[in-house]
Amino acid sequence: MQFKPPPVAQRRSQQPAKQFKLPQLTGPVDEKPARQFRSPHAFASAAPQHVVVPEQPQPAIMQREAAPTRPLEISYGQHLVEPASQQEHAEALRITHSRDMPYQGKHAAQPVRPILQLIAITLVSIAVSFNFSNYSSIIPLLQSILRANKGEIGLFSTLLFLGLSLTTIPGGVLSDRYGSRATMLGSLVLVTLGAFLFPLYPHFIWMILCRALIGLGSGAALVAASHATAELGKYSAFGQGLNGGAAQLGTCLGIFITPLLLGPLGWQQALVIAVIPGVLSFMIWCWMPVPSQDKARAGAQMHNLRASIQSPVIWSLAFTNMGTFGLGNTITAWLTLYFLSRHNIPLGLAAALGSLGVFLGIFFRPLGGILLARWQHPTLFMRTGTVLTFIGLGLLALPIVSLPLAIIGVILFSFGVTLPYAAIFSTAAIFGKKTHLGSGVAQGLSAVLSAPAAIVCTPLIGLIEEQSGSFSIAFGSVGLLIAAIGIIAAFLFAPALDKHNTSTRLRAVTL
Repeated sequence: MQFKPPPVAQRRSQQPAKQFKLPQLTGPVDEKPARQFRSPHAFASAAPQHVVVPEQPQPAIMQREAAPTRPLEISYGQHLVEPASQQEHAEALRITHSRDMPYQGKHAAQPVRPILQLIAITLVSIAVSFNFSNYSSIIPLLQSILRANKGEIGLFSTLLFLGLSLTTIPGGVLSDRYGSRATMLGSLVLVTLGAFLFPLYPHFIWMILCRALIGLGSGAALVAASHATAELGKYSAFGQGLNGGAAQLGTCLGIFITPLLLGPLGWQQALVIAVIPGVLSFMIWCWMPVPSQDKARAGAQMHNLRASIQSPVIWSLAFTNMGTFGLGNTITAWLTLYFLSRHNIPLGLAAALGSLGVFLGIFFRPLGGILLARWQHPTLFMRTGTVLTFIGLGLLALPIVSLPLAIIGVILFSFGVTLPYAAIFSTAAIFGKKTHLGSGVAQGLSAVLSAPAAIVCTPLIGLIEEQSGSFSIAFGSVGLLIAAIGIIAAFLFAPALDKHNTSTRLRAVTL
């Protein structure tokens, strides 16, 4: 019997090596990248530029070790930040500023200051323009009381527009330096004081001096109103149109309210009523808080007044305004007599047709502001307005006696002289602000030629009509000439702006 020893344990070197097994993934791999937080401070404005990164050899990575990635196939700015969606940007802002900013719901209340400022601006335009026409409906009564002829009564308008033209540029300078609110309050004091003193003493010299005082306040007030409208941001284009429509409304109210109050109150009390809108506007502007633009001193803009006068862009806007707004005031003064003498219609109907352009301007000027805010093409509106002005006035100047044709001419003329209003003054404000010339100075220079055109052309048309006996010659020789100047200026505006941008690249303006 052979002896067998017990089995000896195998050596460890002889045992098969244990292999390490990686844990198997039981679920599907989420190929969608993890949501990463992006700081809102990374969204700095930078000019997009293509960044070329040299390709590097990728290390050998097992398929199971590769993390899900998202290819980036777009250009980056200088911060090399991947653009995020609007939801990610909003979430980043909410997380970052959650401690500093209170939560606002979806239907949070919007700021009401622009709306209140628009109401205050339109009330100023109504108060100023009400004094332009409140005496016109009682001219025969004033002639008998003052023992003055038609030429002397015409000085009421002449001195008013003369004072208006004298304070247009200073009003813009004061608006740039001290703010539109302070300029508005000071000019409303002059307008209200002149309106109160005008009917107190029935003497011709006294009354024309009061009209000049009203004009001095009106020029600064209207420019300050345009300056305040330009500070409304996205509401500025619509605000300029609404401001112009309010001026047309004030003119209509002055024509029709004074005769209604003449019987119950008398002519002096009926004219003193013009103080009420001025006092109301003054109280509202005293209550309005000081805008942030008015708190900052802008005295450096006054040193650029000379550069503003030498700017071809400003003068193209000024001549365009003369060919539309200034010509509209000139022709409107003669439309009632035009329909009365040429078409032999009753006085009431002639006055209604003569005031048709003023009524249509209440709607056409805000319409121009709405279209400008939507399309942002001021050159188109200026060119279209000047061309329609020329066509409408041409229909009125035709030797053909046709009442329907004359009414069509009045409508086209009214639409042409009111459509570019918002485009002219909004463009002047933007140009003056971006070129550091001063938005108030630019608006004042753009409006400075409209009053002299009304002062010179209105009596000149009457003189030609009296000598020739025909409105066709008067409108054709004076009116169409001013309209043609407006067309030329409107078509030269874009080349003048391009030349400015080419010569001064540091202050290039894009409208």
